[in-house]
Amino acid sequence: MGKLSFSQISKLKFRFDNISNWSLLRGAADLQKMGYRVIPTNPGLAKQNAELYGERVYPNLEAAFADHEIDLVDVFRRSEDAGEFVDEAIKFGAKAVWLQMGVVDEEAGKRAASAGLDVVMDACPLPESRRLGISGPSI
Repeated sequence: MGKLSFSQISKLKFRFDNISNWSLLRGAADLQKMGYRVIPTNPGLAKQNAELYGERVYPNLEAAFADHEIDLVDVFRRSEDAGEFVDEAIKFGAKAVWLQMGVVDEEAGKRAASAGLDVVMDACPLPESRRLGISGPSI
């Protein structure tokens, strides 16, 4: 499957408004400042009834999808764990999955692509948006 080209990434990533961020990276706050709605997902923080970026933290994608239409699932987990989140993204109707820098699961990527999702692996949304000169959602 490999990395997508610059034009493919810009076509995919930046047409979405709502992103579920599994990793709760600092960059998620920057994406929110750019105009993306970031829905944080983390079971540990959800147990504490935490809120990040002004949003409730959800324990899993199922709960997040129950309350929100999520366009893109951004996953920053070990490669061997990524498939679980990709499969949930497929199951709950995401339009795309983004596996962060260093995260690659070719089989999961194939499953997502076969289900009609756009897929990015081994790349980080924030630097990609800056490199491509994209300042927010294009919708």
